[in-house]
Amino acid sequence: MKNQYSKRLCKKDGVERTLKVHSVLHCTNNGCHGMTVNRDENALKNMLMLLIECKLRGQPRPLAFSRPRT
Repeated sequence: MKNQYSKRLCKKDGVERTLKVHSVLHCTNNGCHGMTVNRDENALKNMLMLLIECKLRGQPRPLAFSRPRT
């Protein structure tokens, strides 16, 4: 996965610059056919899943979303 970039025009000097778009990733692997992932949408889906599964249905928190115990 690589960060996406966006071209923006600078208000001060009028020069076009390329800026990193932090919340969007684009897969460069040939097998995924150019899949793009929005990090904010993915985080929201994970939080909703935790709310529904753990709080409302009384299921234990999935290991992938748990901190390791020391």
